[in-house]
Amino acid sequence: MLALLLLPLVAAKTIRPGAACGKCLDVAGVNGDAGAARISSAVTLNDCNGSSSQNWDVSSSGDTVIRLSGTTWCVDVGTSRRGPTPGWTPENGAKAKLYPCEAPPGFPTGIPAGELFQYDGAKLRIKEKALGDFCLDVENGNTGSGAQIQMWTCYAGNPNQQWGIL
Repeated sequence: MLALLLLPLVAAKTIRPGAACGKCLDVAGVNGDAGAARISSAVTLNDCNGSSSQNWDVSSSGDTVIRLSGTTWCVDVGTSRRGPTPGWTPENGAKAKLYPCEAPPGFPTGIPAGELFQYDGAKLRIKEKALGDFCLDVENGNTGSGAQIQMWTCYAGNPNQQWGIL
């Protein structure tokens, strides 16, 4: 948890897709209550409504985790993060979910690779470049309420991968 505390996070920001005016990153199935979030809760889009499940502690530039404000849950896009052999295997289509903002038992200390992003003012990229160039992405460009958020290979100008932190 110490490594997480060293990142300069800005509290209670919304994360909005560039392709969907009025939509915000949200936690599915919690009816706006961040306190109801659980491990593996899906990260989706929803109408911006000011609820606690749409408030994120995130840096507006550089290295960042995306932590659900007031909780210890972070957006994670690892595909094998909690298995018998913890590790992170990036792949197109890996769904964004909530996991504790810490390395699980058996992980090297620090922030898991699937939780550490870089924000450049438009894209939220997985920081670990050795694993590939993956960005947070709106699945299939679906900007309706409940649309899934996933990892996908970064492409310049892809509107599904444009994000604003407000």
